[in-house]
Amino acid sequence: CNHIVCFVVSISTYRPHTIIDRSQRLCQLSVCCLSTFHQDTKMLKDGARSAQSIVSMTIKLLLTLTLYTTTTTLVVLASLPTRTLCLDMPPIDMSTSKRHTSQFQAKQNHPTSYDDSPAFRGPIKLDRTASTSSYHVRIQNYYTQQGLSLPTEPLKPLSKKASTNTMLQTIVDQLAYRNAPVDVKELAESMEFYLRTRKRLLGSAGKEISRNSDGDEAGSSVSKFITVYDLCSGHGLTGMLFAACNPPKLGAPGVQAVLVDQTEPPSHQVLRTILAEVCPWLSNDASVSFAAQSLDSFQATTTSASDQDGGADGSNAALAISTHACGSLTDQVLQFAVQ
Repeated sequence: CNHIVCFVVSISTYRPHTIIDRSQRLCQLSVCCLSTFHQDTKMLKDGARSAQSIVSMTIKLLLTLTLYTTTTTLVVLASLPTRTLCLDMPPIDMSTSKRHTSQFQAKQNHPTSYDDSPAFRGPIKLDRTASTSSYHVRIQNYYTQQGLSLPTEPLKPLSKKASTNTMLQTIVDQLAYRNAPVDVKELAESMEFYLRTRKRLLGSAGKEISRNSDGDEAGSSVSKFITVYDLCSGHGLTGMLFAACNPPKLGAPGVQAVLVDQTEPPSHQVLRTILAEVCPWLSNDASVSFAAQSLDSFQATTTSASDQDGGADGSNAALAISTHACGSLTDQVLQFAVQ
């Protein structure tokens, strides 16, 4: 039953490796059932015709047929093209020339896409064969171990118009140069999270700001910004990346990061100071703030102070993210986002 349930899940998400593995296991179970069924048949021929042996034979026969049918279905479905397996994909009108974000094939940056082994996008490329514990080293030590070029003099402050890749590479070099108190693993996680979600999250927030600005007068001096709530943030590197790579500039809303955790770790202020040396806009108190509160307490405070402008503190749009919410905290983060 466990293998059949896993088979259904693997088919619904279309994971070829899991489908093949379950097929092999179900075939082995079918052979075992068929073998014991053959032994029971020999016992019947020898005269052991008890009610128990007949019931046992019947159950094994039904189980063998079920396993055989399931295995056959597995093989057939696994051989079908991906299009027939992606049942939850939205329909597509192929008659238009409009660029589609949904295709009945492997996709990128799409809610229904799933990639078993995504390539690293950030400036740090970790070895997949190494254990996670191998990367619990400071970024400066990682540079030394990998033979990377470590900056020998202070880096120049970034321009607000710099590209995202330039900003991230400069931030990584800065953290290595200053021997920042952050592990390579945590830095890679934050980089990947930002690169894989920024377009979708900030894009939807930008649309919300546009809708809220429909009634504004032309040339209005009201500043537009997006509040990113980084919940269960730890040192808050992920939230600070959103603020660092999206500075306030003409024609685009800036990002303000609100970091939430039960206690503010000493590494947070150290990281912020190091990042502010290359991203001067992080020195502004409004760009990054840390709320040393439990999630329940912060949620109650934020909900009671919610504003008609969209964000809890007057922003035009608000986002909730979390890279470290484990167990029941995941549900609390989702509940906070909805409210």
